Amino acid sequence: MYTPYRYGFKGADCSQRTCPLGRAYDQLSTARPSITDMTFASASGSSNAKLVAQFVPASMDRKFQAKGSSDMNIVVQIMKSSTSRHTFAWRFDSDSYFYPEQQVESFTGSANAFPLVSTDNGNTGIFLYWDEVKGGTASFNSVAAEMASGDTYTFTLKVENAVDSSMPLDMGDSNTLHQLLECSGRGFCDSAAGKCTCLPGFTGEACQRTVCPNQCSNHGSCQTETRFAQAGLAANAAYSGYEGNQQYGCKCDAGYRGADCSQVECPSGNDVMGGDGGQQGMDCSGRGLCNYAIGVCNCFRGFYGTRCEQQSTLV
Repeated sequence: MYTPYRYGFKGADCSQRTCPLGRAYDQLSTARPSITDMTFASASGSSNAKLVAQFVPASMDRKFQAKGSSDMNIVVQIMKSSTSRHTFAWRFDSDSYFYPEQQVESFTGSANAFPLVSTDNGNTGIFLYWDEVKGGTASFNSVAAEMASGDTYTFTLKVENAVDSSMPLDMGDSNTLHQLLECSGRGFCDSAAGKCTCLPGFTGEACQRTVCPNQCSNHGSCQTETRFAQAGLAANAAYSGYEGNQQYGCKCDAGYRGADCSQVECPSGNDVMGGDGGQQGMDCSGRGLCNYAIGVCNCFRGFYGTRCEQQSTLV
């Protein structure tokens, strides 16, 4: 059982609470995140700023290693605004194009923070969400009511070396892997309450483990990587991978498959033609395609039966 550590309080006047610590999923870095005050330009003259930007150093891709000047200027713009749909797009100010549009509704509240990912450089480490106040949980309607097409937000991410600002940024190496970090580097720390708000896909008091997709669709059990690995080892062997209790996955009930156990398996048996069939992992005895939504075989021409286990004499 994982038990996160608590060290109590922090800050110059010790007024801030620390958040639970967990093992980092990757290497530490010397990045000192600093997002400048956001500027907001209202297209309609009546809309209000609702965007919140946060930076998670552990999520920053190594391709963003800073050499010399490391500032990145980000532009976020509301592209469409209607009673039922609001979309936004973002770009670096040096680019002439925006990355693909995203729907605002999915990114309201800090629990649904959206990662800014560059198609050519990976994750920037920046996460966006729309809200009434930083760290709040505003509804889509309350946020969307004060949006307008063309609203533009601009901010700068300064990524300096926390040890020596004159030196290039060090994104870490194998010697800094998996050290203890607040919220395991996979969440935002609310210093007022000492609680973590985990990024999508992570959970736990310290965001110390992954979430099983779709709760295994109620057709399986969510278990650790250690448990999966142990099932394939000898009785007296042990699995000791650091991620054993961090990575979770679904073990599907009999008759179901897929990452979230949502697919219904089709019946299968021996191939009537003597080829690979159910014993070799083939669906529908190797003579049909499985409709995983309902678990029914669609047999190839010339074959029939619930498992496509019979051959027709008529073609």
